[in-house]
Amino acid sequence: MGDSSAKVVLSAKGGRGGNGGNGGRGGGNSAKGKDGKKAWVDKDATNGEDGARGGSGGNGGINGDGGNGSNVTVVVNEEDTDLLMLLRSKIPETHGGKGGSGGKGGYGVPGSLGGKGGERYHFVPMSHRHNHSLIPAPHNRIPDRPGGKDGKNGEPGTTGTGHEFGKDGRDGVLLFTVNCLQESGERKPANFGSVYDVKVRGVEFEDSLQSSVIEPGGKIHLYVEHCNEGGMPTPKYQALDSFVKENEWVSSSSKYQLESSLLPNQSCKNKEPIVVQLNNHRGEVAIGEPFLKTGTLEHSVVGRRVNLEFPTETSTNFSLKYPVQISSFVASSSQVSPGEESLIVACVENISKLPLGSKSEGKRVLQVFLEVSAVEGSDVPIDLNQDVTIYTESGIRAKPLEGVRAEIFELKPNEKTFFVVGLSFNDGVVPHSKISVTCTLLFGNINRPEIPQVIHKRTEIIRVPEYYTHNNEADILLITNDGSTFDEITAWKDLIKSLGLTCKIWNLNLHRSLGLNRIRVEDQSSLQKDWKGKTAVFLLNECVGPDGKISRSMKWTTSGEIFRACRMEKMKFLLFGEDDFHVHKEIIPLYPSNPKVKSFENEEDFWKSVSNSNDLDLVYRIQITVTKLGGTTEVNMEERCTDIRDKLKSKFPKNRFVVAYDYKPESAGFLKNSLGECIVIQSLDDTTTSLLHIKEKDVHSPQKINSIETKMNLIKCLSFEQKLRLLDRQISFSNLQDRTEIYNGTFDSQLSQVILVILTDIYDEQFHFRRSTWNEGVSQESYHSDLLQSIADYKFTSFGNESNPKLRLDSLLGSVLLDLGFHLKIMNKNFSHEVADILLGRRATNVTKSSTSSWDEIVLKQFCSGTQPTNDFLEGLKAKLREKKTEWKKILDPYFNLEKDDYWVNMTGGDQVLRFYHSGGNFMQNTSNSCAFPVPVGGSDSVFPKAPEDQEATLKETPFNLQDPQDRKKRVVDFISDKYEYKRDDPVLEKVCLSEPGKY
Repeated sequence: MGDSSAKVVLSAKGGRGGNGGNGGRGGGNSAKGKDGKKAWVDKDATNGEDGARGGSGGNGGINGDGGNGSNVTVVVNEEDTDLLMLLRSKIPETHGGKGGSGGKGGYGVPGSLGGKGGERYHFVPMSHRHNHSLIPAPHNRIPDRPGGKDGKNGEPGTTGTGHEFGKDGRDGVLLFTVNCLQESGERKPANFGSVYDVKVRGVEFEDSLQSSVIEPGGKIHLYVEHCNEGGMPTPKYQALDSFVKENEWVSSSSKYQLESSLLPNQSCKNKEPIVVQLNNHRGEVAIGEPFLKTGTLEHSVVGRRVNLEFPTETSTNFSLKYPVQISSFVASSSQVSPGEESLIVACVENISKLPLGSKSEGKRVLQVFLEVSAVEGSDVPIDLNQDVTIYTESGIRAKPLEGVRAEIFELKPNEKTFFVVGLSFNDGVVPHSKISVTCTLLFGNINRPEIPQVIHKRTEIIRVPEYYTHNNEADILLITNDGSTFDEITAWKDLIKSLGLTCKIWNLNLHRSLGLNRIRVEDQSSLQKDWKGKTAVFLLNECVGPDGKISRSMKWTTSGEIFRACRMEKMKFLLFGEDDFHVHKEIIPLYPSNPKVKSFENEEDFWKSVSNSNDLDLVYRIQITVTKLGGTTEVNMEERCTDIRDKLKSKFPKNRFVVAYDYKPESAGFLKNSLGECIVIQSLDDTTTSLLHIKEKDVHSPQKINSIETKMNLIKCLSFEQKLRLLDRQISFSNLQDRTEIYNGTFDSQLSQVILVILTDIYDEQFHFRRSTWNEGVSQESYHSDLLQSIADYKFTSFGNESNPKLRLDSLLGSVLLDLGFHLKIMNKNFSHEVADILLGRRATNVTKSSTSSWDEIVLKQFCSGTQPTNDFLEGLKAKLREKKTEWKKILDPYFNLEKDDYWVNMTGGDQVLRFYHSGGNFMQNTSNSCAFPVPVGGSDSVFPKAPEDQEATLKETPFNLQDPQDRKKRVVDFISDKYEYKRDDPVLEKVCLSEPGKY
């Protein structure tokens, strides 16, 4: 008695009936039918006899019926009905047995075979015998006699009869008899079909303080409704107790004795609460969000004497939290420059129905403590006492290491109060330093209200940004955010400094936007005007966005503002880091802001205006009219726009245009049809690197920032004048060893990197000059190279005061200029065809003449100081150019035979690499043989990105229809390599908007 593992099992079920036997197999085969007699000369064959029938199978045996279950009567005295809990509410087994299965009938035997029919008779007369072969005679034949028919096989015997299952046994009767004690002392039996069963039907609870908040360490008052769902009354003389089991949050529970003798379906509910004691928080402090846990009340009913529970699994969940919390903790600015101030505001909220604080009725102490600390793992050291000042709302200065503490004496129900502390950084603090400001909430223990315990903490990170001040002399704008690290920014500064450049920093979080075109009140200028023609490096990483949530730094920009800065102010952007930013989506100039629109009634007037004007910043709207018998289709409009695209590209080889149309066909007179409007807008130039995106995962890594890839991309984004200035500077600091390492296939020196980037720029210009085959009215002057002219006019300081042409030619700068001349010669040779020299109007001929003239001007100005060169000098110059072939041999020979002059050099600015192709006089773009120079094909240690695959064949070079939004979308193709996305312009403009493919 009292052992919780005790139980009683009763069983009185009937046995299963026996199975009937299977019937026997039929008797053996009968005799086979007799065969028929065979035919003879004068007798027919007889038929075979039929086979005999097979023996039938025997019948199956009869099955047995199941045994009947026994009647069971459990008799117990009224004062011992709690012993029925030993049955564990399992009904004793008194059901009848299952009937046995009947036997199967035996299988019949197949019948015997029928006899064979007699053989036929066939007579052949013989004429003679030859070599043991019988030769049929041609006459004297005797008629054949047919054979007899075969007898039929005998029929099989029948299968014996089977029997179904036997009958199930009758269930026994289970009866519970309770001998009830009468007042006379006699006992009177009462019969029941089942025992009692107590279940939880309803639960109500509240915290013991009636504050509407259940907190750790507190108490719950619980009211439970129980119902007897069994077939007899609950025990009259033995107690049943209701309580809550112990678990993670429940430490103990009082017990409630249920009413005795609850009739079936009768309920009862405790009038006095079951008191549930909860565990304390055990040092669990909420960091960030307020404390919130889920507890469980596991209900149980147990027989007191037998110590057995009813098998019920009812539970109720409840929320655990504190009646007070820091509902918000914010800084007026997370970026604080020296001398500026940030207000730190903590909101303390009472979410209960009771007043809190040491002067409230409960006298539970309530305190707030703010402390300042260095950020763990910070890459910038900070002296808190020297660099940081904090003070209370009343202006009292406090020591940062000691923090600020305040007591809230009374906080009424559902009331909020604010705790405000000022913070500033002192002069001399290192930029990009950061500190952690933590607000701690202390609240009196529920059982000892005068002793505070920490229940909630919130933290804010405050940074010292590098404040932006404009400087006209600065070269690069570094766009950072509050996710940028000190080491990362330092690496960028060091890289920029190594190029002889300076930078200024624009922090997105500090200035609350990129705001390139936002006009400043004080000087009516803007950021994009400050950086006209210069380069910006945009760091793409996670930071706090405009909505206060963690997002990508590109969220601080507005749609199209980067494109407008590139288009209007010739800014250049290097975007560094992974982001969902796509260049081709950013730079579609479907319609510029505040456009200068010029409309034309026909194409002829448009071409006159464009040919006589250098103002390509307009938006041109051209009415398209065709003369055609019959109706027109949208294809006619596409054809006309395609012609306009091709002609624009031919006339303005450096420029790129968006061509769209608004197809609205209508009659314009006899045989004339108006197709609608063609809209032409100029995009970014083909020959200028305006946007470049390095999709680097490890954006904060100084090693990635200082890699050759990043250096080359940054140099590529500089203006050509800056590249020449950088070239001049590197030559001043370099020696011949730095110069010759490029011929060995290494690019460690910045001098080599600058040379390669300048070569890619020259190639870009040459390529776009020569994309059309014929001049089409464009003069040779239109192909004059701005880049080669810049080289000719640049005042290189590395020549010093040397004026001797031969000494200049032998100098390091002279060697570099000869490199440029050597590759220019390669371009002129391989971009041209021999037949072009004898055909009039070939564009390649004019471009080559213009390029040769520009090279002559470089020689005249840079080597000869403007005086005519002597024959000796020119011979020396030619010899030097021949030597360049030998110097470049080690790099070019793995690809082409320099001795045969049969090679092609493709210096694609799109990937900042040199690529080499067999020419045949034709340009091959991004073939499978392309490699990252100088590593051979398949090399794994390339420092340059590989080119994206050639997707030219998959694109549709047609204009898009402004009336069909899906038309534009479905033709956009993303040119993105595995790691890099290089775009000087956008493939939509290249392909969809009627422009041929450029180099990516």
